[in-house]
Amino acid sequence: MRENFKRKEINLNNSQLNDYMLEIITDLNKIGFDKKIIQKVITSYRIKIFNSKNNAGRCDYKNKIISISNCSNNLQSNDINIAKEIKNTLMHEFLHAMYPNSGHTGNWKAAANIINYSSVNHKYGIIKRCYDIDNKTREMIVKTTKYKYQAVCSCSDCNGVYNFMRKTHHMNFRNNTTNYLCPKCGEIMKLKVL
Repeated sequence: MRENFKRKEINLNNSQLNDYMLEIITDLNKIGFDKKIIQKVITSYRIKIFNSKNNAGRCDYKNKIISISNCSNNLQSNDINIAKEIKNTLMHEFLHAMYPNSGHTGNWKAAANIINYSSVNHKYGIIKRCYDIDNKTREMIVKTTKYKYQAVCSCSDCNGVYNFMRKTHHMNFRNNTTNYLCPKCGEIMKLKVL
């Protein structure tokens, strides 16, 4: 999964994704990856566009779906980089499909390193676990994200405040409490609907 950069809708369509995937497959073949593994992914996985504000892509091993987010939270503001970032995310998720259940270590990491040091890396950028973002960008993400719920620590010493986009099973709306304990002081946190 990738971290957020900027809220911006992108107009992805399946034709573009298919073109990007063909480019990825061609490049993987050119580098010398096992054609049988690539063919297995091509024949068994579907590509899907989904709306997520929290990640740029995901690989669902069980349902055999490679998904890319239509919200480019993860993309930088320069539109020239958007295609490169989408390709980077697709390559990242395609590697997960090639080497399921290896997470970001083992075969996945070795494959990412091969791509990173190959002649095609200029098309994708560095394939890695997630983007590194600076504190200023992280603060901007927090300010622009529309949270629905907030857990507030009752302790006057720490003033811990934690935001959530979705309801979780830990939230009890009858008495406005959560089962969350403040990570700073250990007190039970109160729930607020924003």
